[in-house]
Amino acid sequence: MKAPKPQVRKFLIVLTILVSWGCLEGMATVTTSEVQSLRRKKDKEVVDVGKSLVEIAECASRDSINQAVDLVFVIDGSLTMKDLGKKVEERIADMARVFEESAIDYQFALIWYQNLSGSPQITVKPLQRGLLPIQENFRRPSMAKFMGPVAGYGLDAIMKGLTELSFRWDAEKHFVVVTNSALKTTWETGREKNEVVNKILDWCELDEIRINVIGIRERIQIQLADQTGGKRWGYLLSRQG
Repeated sequence: MKAPKPQVRKFLIVLTILVSWGCLEGMATVTTSEVQSLRRKKDKEVVDVGKSLVEIAECASRDSINQAVDLVFVIDGSLTMKDLGKKVEERIADMARVFEESAIDYQFALIWYQNLSGSPQITVKPLQRGLLPIQENFRRPSMAKFMGPVAGYGLDAIMKGLTELSFRWDAEKHFVVVTNSALKTTWETGREKNEVVNKILDWCELDEIRINVIGIRERIQIQLADQTGGKRWGYLLSRQG
């Protein structure tokens, strides 16, 4: 068999290169498509805040033996929480509607925590009946709303609420923690942090309090929700500290 002429060899080389490019472009197209598919899937995982709050209210109503619910919001007031915090504020009325339709005697409280210029700030508003007091507390939480680039100390806020709030003994008791950051404490070491978590869990077990979390996929948030019988939603937002 005769060897191909130089012109034919050049043609075959060019053809091979073009075919290779076509294959690479096809692979690139598939890869881009897969990435876009993953992004769409990830976007769908972002929690519906309003739906989550209604689910918490429905769960509390079903589990309430004495038709009474005490519900405490624990809100991260840092700057990156502005949009999420507003969504919670807008949908509290939906939770109240669930309670009223089920003839539930409900009380709301608010714990607001921030880190302002390196100074931890925690405000606890007491449990009060009806919708108007909690709406007013959200509008004026006793400190500048959504300030500071660094998240505050969520574990300390929960602990402060447990020690200061007066729950009704016969009420179904729920905390609703809303944050896009890890839950922290001013106690620095890992051992001390675990001690705070264990104190919270012990207190919740003693007083039959459930902790629900609209937050991120963090070990402590998972632990608090799972071990107290609460619910947890992983909100895909920027993570801090």
